[in-house]
Amino acid sequence: MMPLFELIDVTHDYGRVRALRGVSLAVEAGAIGLVGQNGAGKSTLLQILLGLIRPTQGVACVLGLILRRWWPRMT
Repeated sequence: MMPLFELIDVTHDYGRVRALRGVSLAVEAGAIGLVGQNGAGKSTLLQILLGLIRPTQGVACVLGLILRRWWPRMT
């Protein structure tokens, strides 16, 4: 069964601040929750999965589609 979403070695930096570091996971469909301390990167992870921001490195997939193909070019 294809995962609902998958992250492969995803890292995201906001300038000198690293919000996510090498996150890899695959989540199957069903009831999902995202829990963590303040500043743990929950919002950043969701923004990446929604295609609102690009990860600094790594690959994000939703329903088997690699998101980087649809991100607008950053200049």
